[in-house]
Amino acid sequence: MNDLRRLLGRLQPYRWTVALVFGCIVIAQFGAMVPQWLTKVLIDQVVYGKRYDELFWLCAILLVARVLRGLADYFHLTMREYVSVRTVFDFRRDLYNSLQYQSHRYLGSIHTGQLMSRLTSDIENVRIFLAMGFYQAFIQILSVASILGVLFVLSWKLTIVCMLTAPFLVLEVRKVHKKLIPAWGAVHKQMATLTAVLQQSITGVRVVQAFTREPYEFEKFNQENNNNREKQLNLSGVWGKSFPYIDFLTSLSWVLLLGYGAWLVMNHEITVGTLMAFNAYLWMYIFPIRDSGRTTNVFVQATTAARRLFEILDSKSEVVEPAEPVVLQEVKGHIQFDAVSLRYNDHQEVLSNININATPGKRIALIGMTGSGKTSLLSLIPRFFDPSAGQVLLDGIDIRNFALADLRHHVGMVLQETVLFSATIRDNIAFGKPDAAMEEVIAAAKAARADDFIMNFPDGYDTLCGERGVGLSGGQKQRIAIARTLLSNPRILLLDDATSSVDMETEHLIQEALEELMKGRTTLLVGQRLTTVKGADEIVVLSEGKIIERGTHEQLLKNRGYYYRLYELQFADQVDEWVQREGVESFLPTGS
Repeated sequence: MNDLRRLLGRLQPYRWTVALVFGCIVIAQFGAMVPQWLTKVLIDQVVYGKRYDELFWLCAILLVARVLRGLADYFHLTMREYVSVRTVFDFRRDLYNSLQYQSHRYLGSIHTGQLMSRLTSDIENVRIFLAMGFYQAFIQILSVASILGVLFVLSWKLTIVCMLTAPFLVLEVRKVHKKLIPAWGAVHKQMATLTAVLQQSITGVRVVQAFTREPYEFEKFNQENNNNREKQLNLSGVWGKSFPYIDFLTSLSWVLLLGYGAWLVMNHEITVGTLMAFNAYLWMYIFPIRDSGRTTNVFVQATTAARRLFEILDSKSEVVEPAEPVVLQEVKGHIQFDAVSLRYNDHQEVLSNININATPGKRIALIGMTGSGKTSLLSLIPRFFDPSAGQVLLDGIDIRNFALADLRHHVGMVLQETVLFSATIRDNIAFGKPDAAMEEVIAAAKAARADDFIMNFPDGYDTLCGERGVGLSGGQKQRIAIARTLLSNPRILLLDDATSSVDMETEHLIQEALEELMKGRTTLLVGQRLTTVKGADEIVVLSEGKIIERGTHEQLLKNRGYYYRLYELQFADQVDEWVQREGVESFLPTGS
């Protein structure tokens, strides 16, 4: 219920509109109850009492009541829809904003499909609750209370007899409510899993087709789809088993009304008009009780959805903004790792006691086997993660003292997997500087060796990139990413294996672009191809999160460690020349 109270709390900005909605509902309820009372007056006074002169006034009152109810219904339905749409708009905006500022650790722990499910189906369940379920509950309570009062006025004896089934109805509705909560929770969880499988299958469709794994993926989806069907059937069964019993109890009330009501009429304790009005009011009383199951469904769905949505809002990133951030003015770009360690969880240490000193304009290359911690090390600089121990310094100040936006403004990244958005090439290049003039965009593209292929497209810089850059080659996407970074003009540059997945000719073009990009900037680069890293001022070799070697290209070759062995594998012919020149023994076995 706490989640439901928090959800209702989001109506606070629209409280006066909500108050008007409740007022209109009261008026509409009054208008709905007038005709039944007029039926009693019509039968008892006009028909049996032969007071025909009152017929005109009864019709006039009935007309006014119907018009009043119609207007009240129009306004409360319109206003509550407006409030629900506005509230959900605010809620979805807050959720999206929260996700934008979550740490990579949190985002990596939740599958994309599950997040999509929460921001679509869950938020829609919340909207339905705010548009219908919330007010429907009030309407049902108001109807039951007001009609019950009128029934006692008409005949307290008949009311007590007809209400004999009420306790059983209340107990059954409560029992259904308890069963619906876990049933809806299971449905929501399974739907999120199904969405995740679907999302993963669609994004990986090329790999699926390349390995002819379509039958396997279909079977996996079919299994989750079957699970979803079972959860839905279980949910339907909860209400389906209870509805006949509830329908029997409400029908029993009507049987009691006919039997005992007719006996009261025959004994002249009530009039025929009273019995007719009582019958009409009783059905008005029974209907909201029968419909309470549907309202309960909406409440349970909203409660389950709200819990999942508030989990996002309540998840606070461990990467926090400083209370009084240091203002970054003139950034020199001096990066230092001082005894830095990093744990992703209590048992997994990915970096241990890292010390690196990258003076302004210096190039530091990071190499090592997969999983050695290279990318994790780069991720500490823009504070995608914070170190578990030690500190990362920028110009002598712990980067945790800077505002995140201020820090990241001075850090540019070019990743191995280039991310382009479904927008024009111009918009993608200007992503970090959306107000850039077209001349600046073209200059950045030329420096990144991208202008030539861009201008070969019919629409040039207005060419639309497909989702994630579909329609462009890997090298083209990479050069657009480099142009994007060039345009934002960062002082610190992070390159994460930016040339590992392209051919040699494209690599040459990208290397030229990267040389342009690295000029005058402090650069940390990850690379497996030694042509990328051997020109660095310092090469740092990582293994299992620890530094095992460091030095220049020539120094590491003389050390004859991991770097030397890697160099032998990639440049065997050049190693022979170097061995002869330096007068040392090669690591390569005879005949290699």
